[in-house]
Amino acid sequence: MADPVSALAMIGAGASLGGGALSAVGQLQAADAQGKAAAVEADAMQEQGRLTQFSAYEDAKQLRFQGNKLLAEQTNITAASGLVTNTGSALDVARESARQIELDALKTEFSGRQGKFVADRQAQLTRYGAKIARREATMGAIGSMLSGLSGGATSALGPSIRKK
Repeated sequence: MADPVSALAMIGAGASLGGGALSAVGQLQAADAQGKAAAVEADAMQEQGRLTQFSAYEDAKQLRFQGNKLLAEQTNITAASGLVTNTGSALDVARESARQIELDALKTEFSGRQGKFVADRQAQLTRYGAKIARREATMGAIGSMLSGLSGGATSALGPSIRKK
């Protein structure tokens, strides 16, 4: 029959090893879940960036459409008043109006590109954060396993060391 102290030491060693393994598995599962959540969040950020850019392009298209409509109305009003529309101040006004319309459209498009760029960078940072969290969890899991192994070895070898 085994001596009760040795039996308890072996039970303690097994419990210590099992606890270290369970802790390691828990840390790895938590990191995996965090990584999956970060990936979903990053995908959503990128989709929001794409939608922002698309919306800005549509807004710019609408600005151009409305602007061209306004230019046509200006030309019609000027022509109806008897002025020559392709020379002098009437032409200057039309050119300036066209320039302002295009400038507004380009600013709108740039705003959309900028929004997409920011969303893409945020998504990259989110993915990088998840990657770092996985590494930290792996290191924590290794530490838990080593701690469990050390505790188990101490429990298992303790009685034999004390007998000498």
